[in-house]
Amino acid sequence: MDLKISGGQTDLLLSHFFQEGDMTLSQNIYFNFNEYKEGLLFRIAVFAFMGIGWDILMTILQQIISGKITLSILCPASGWMYLAYGSVPLFFYPIDRVGRFLRSPFGLRVLIFMLIFYIFEYCFGATLRHFGATPWDYNWYLDPKWTLHGLITWHPAFLAAWAVFVILGGSLDSTLRTSYPEIRRQWIQYWEKI
Repeated sequence: MDLKISGGQTDLLLSHFFQEGDMTLSQNIYFNFNEYKEGLLFRIAVFAFMGIGWDILMTILQQIISGKITLSILCPASGWMYLAYGSVPLFFYPIDRVGRFLRSPFGLRVLIFMLIFYIFEYCFGATLRHFGATPWDYNWYLDPKWTLHGLITWHPAFLAAWAVFVILGGSLDSTLRTSYPEIRRQWIQYWEKI
């Protein structure tokens, strides 16, 4: 593996060479720190606010599965979830780039992200509980056999929902990251006209 750093140590070019049968394959994967941080605060804000809506949807799903849904469809949501969902853009780009570098198929990259997400969710929830906060507990609505201390769940409906979140979230993060210069330009024009 060759490692080249250029552009004031902001660009990282990884070259990976290996043998496959009689053919030598070469793969150049470009991890660009400038691209990673492009509109990062904007992406964090979008995911934080979008995440609250997703959190409510996941609570409704829990209520439907458990049969505890009422006509009012009240769903507790915690302000801590802004921090949890806002952190998602920090992971999408690096995980995707590493997965592409390793030539992982798309489905495997989704599973890897879900695994990292579950580890983060468990650690974040355990840390908050240590300090006396319980912003979520899957045991509120689900049978405890489907959860690990109420912090994560492996219920098939939730695994499918999180896979959808990862696929849509990855696409949204990529779109926001690549289109941010144009979004920023239009914002500046808008505020200059006011």
